[in-house]
Amino acid sequence: MFLKGTRVQASMFGADIELFANTLKVLHIYYISNLIVAHVEPMHRIVPHNYQWTINKRTPVIEIPVDEENGIPIPLSLMDFDDFYKYMNA
Repeated sequence: MFLKGTRVQASMFGADIELFANTLKVLHIYYISNLIVAHVEPMHRIVPHNYQWTINKRTPVIEIPVDEENGIPIPLSLMDFDDFYKYMNA
């Protein structure tokens, strides 16, 4: 279901880092909405994508529980990360 090796670059600043410190865990799956998608300059890229997320205190982050036998309990709509620019300012 997921593309092997898919990664995303995201930024957080100031107090927002502390706010999410105990929320986001490696290899967990989250529903994240209302984040900011912005172009990232090549010199600042750590993954091979033209855009990055900015997550702040107004970004809803909900962990999706995964039942190992049945998989993810909700349908997901996945898209190529480089297509996110189509939804900017939408």
